[in-house]
Amino acid sequence: MASKDFYSSGKVPGQAQIRRDGSTDQGQATNLIQETGTQVKNMAQGAAQGAANVAHGAANMAQGAAHGAVNVAHGAAQGVANVAHGAANMAQGAAQGATQGASNVAHGAANMAQNTAEAVKNTLGINHPTDTASTNNITEGGSRI
Repeated sequence: MASKDFYSSGKVPGQAQIRRDGSTDQGQATNLIQETGTQVKNMAQGAAQGAANVAHGAANMAQGAAHGAVNVAHGAAQGVANVAHGAANMAQGAAQGATQGASNVAHGAANMAQNTAEAVKNTLGINHPTDTASTNNITEGGSRI
């Protein structure tokens, strides 16, 4: 049989103490060992569950980080696509503007040429002796009507 000192130890702060009083018989000692074993088993299961929870939390964090990275990459790709689309629109707008500008310049030059021709015709028509008060001598574009 074990001695009393085996079950009772000096008090150390922070340590679990197992005590046995003097009237303990072998059945009570067996119960004490079974209870202690059950408590140790429960602590081990709790520690294992805690470790499993930590691992699960770490996996969730990694998954969240991966999703975040995918979202950032998708956003960056969309941004690049938007910039490219905007550049294409700008180029198209510049080309259309240049085409319209060239058309406007050509139209303006044609109008200027026509106005110059009309001025020349009118000048030629003024040099002919006409009676401007008479309806028979109305000139249009340098030609007499």
